Amino acid sequence: MVGTLMTGSQALADGPGGGVSQCQTDVICVEAHDPGSPGSGSAQGGSRTTTGGKEVCRWYGQEVPCALDDAGWFNAADGCYYRRADPQPAAGDPAWMGHDPSEGGAVYNVLCYPPGSNTVTGAPPRWLAEPPAGDPPPDPAQLAAEAMSEIVFGKPALHTAPGKDGKPLVGMGLWLWYDPAEAVSGDGSKAVRAGGVTVTAKATLQYVEWYMDDSPDPVRCTSPGTPYQAKYGGAESPDCGYRYTTSSADRPGEAFTVSAILHWRIDATIQGAGTHPIPPEDRTSDSQLLQLPVGELQVLN
Repeated sequence: MVGTLMTGSQALADGPGGGVSQCQTDVICVEAHDPGSPGSGSAQGGSRTTTGGKEVCRWYGQEVPCALDDAGWFNAADGCYYRRADPQPAAGDPAWMGHDPSEGGAVYNVLCYPPGSNTVTGAPPRWLAEPPAGDPPPDPAQLAAEAMSEIVFGKPALHTAPGKDGKPLVGMGLWLWYDPAEAVSGDGSKAVRAGGVTVTAKATLQYVEWYMDDSPDPVRCTSPGTPYQAKYGGAESPDCGYRYTTSSADRPGEAFTVSAILHWRIDATIQGAGTHPIPPEDRTSDSQLLQLPVGELQVLN
C-alpha cells in the first residue's frame, strides 16, 4: 500500500483524525495533516516535552496522555484534546460559532482538563480556522499494514473420504475438506489502535486450490469443504469433490501427494474521524501435505 501525503490548505482544513481516500484502485491516499507547532502552554499549566525520544505531556504537574483513543491529541496551550467532528455539523449549527462551512476551518469535538485536575471533562464543540497544536494523527496506511500483518494463518490438515481403510479407489467420488479453525486464528480479524485511530483488518476466504498430484490443474473450491459422514454413502460432495482416473501404484510410496493453497482477501477499515474503507489485499496460505494411496477396483471372474 502506498501513502500519498497531502499538504496545503486542504490538509489543514481536514484537521485532526486523518483520513483515507482511494486515489486509484491499488493506491491508498493518506491525508497527512499539519497540526501546527505544539504550544508549550506553560502559562496555562500545560507542557509538551521530549525525553529520551518520547513525547511527554503534563497538565499542572501531572503527566497525561499525549493522545486519547477516540478523543484526539493533547494541546498543551489549553489542556484540551481535539478531534475533528465527522460528520461535520450542518450549516447553521451553533457549533459553527456563526461561521459558514464554505469559509473553511472545521468543528472539533473537545475534552479538557480543568485547572489542577487530571480528569477530562466534556466541552462544547469548537470551530477553528486551523487545527490546534498537537500531535499529528497516525498514518492510517501504516496501521492497516500492521493490522494485516498480525493475522496468523495456519496449515490445516487435509481430509478425504470415503475409502476402504482410508484408501479411495479409481473413479470413486471423493469429498475434500479441512477444518476452518486450523486455517486462521480466531475469527480472522485483528485491530490496531493508535492516537485515537483504530484499524481493523479481517481475512475472508475467497477460494481454495487443491492439487491432487495426477494433474497440473487444481480443483477449485469456494469453501473449506464439507466433512464426510457415513450416512452420505456414495453421494457427491456438495461443494468440493474429485475423482481419480488412475491409481497411485507407480508413484513414490504408491501414494499421491495432495496439497492445497488457500486464497484470502484482507479488508481493513479505519475508524477515527469517521469510517474509511481501504482497498483490500490478497494473500495466500498453504496446507499440510497429505499422502493419499489410490487403488483400483479388482474384478473377479
